[in-house]
Amino acid sequence: MLTGRPVRLAFAIASSGPTIAVREQILYDWEHTLRDCGHDDEEIRQALALTRELHRAAADGVAFDLVSSQLLEPASHQPWYGSYSTIGDADDWQHAKLLIGEPFQPVLALGRVDCPFLAVYGGLDRLLPPWRGAQDAGQALAEAGTPDATVVVFPNGDHRIQTTRTGDFVDGYLALLGDWTSRRVG
Repeated sequence: MLTGRPVRLAFAIASSGPTIAVREQILYDWEHTLRDCGHDDEEIRQALALTRELHRAAADGVAFDLVSSQLLEPASHQPWYGSYSTIGDADDWQHAKLLIGEPFQPVLALGRVDCPFLAVYGGLDRLLPPWRGAQDAGQALAEAGTPDATVVVFPNGDHRIQTTRTGDFVDGYLALLGDWTSRRVG
């Protein structure tokens, strides 16, 4: 819907489109960021526990001064805290509350797709679970009866479907976009 009018799309493409809620995305991202930074399982468990506490505090509308004194300050001495996306002031906390409280469920939106749809994932994505995303997207599109759905995972691609080593797009990605699109509008 644009401006209140139904819109009929010729096709849609999602590159690294999430299929999980924002809270799950934050936990997945945070776990992989800490792991990539070399933190051990116990440190990661502690950091994720803090993240879940912050999620609860956001849902409950807890004020920043309490979040700061009861959650952030005690955790600030942990070895993993420097890698953490910190909440430094009331404005940061307000933004975090909005993000954490986002009710959108992407997989439900995929269940309403009725135009040709291409979903592309990078198998090395650290921000979203790519293999789960591909499976969830494929299932949602199939259940929606989407007549023309394609789901592709490039095993060596990151979140941007690029190689970590060079930053170039993964071989075949741009060709896929061009070929797939040209068959729908050509």
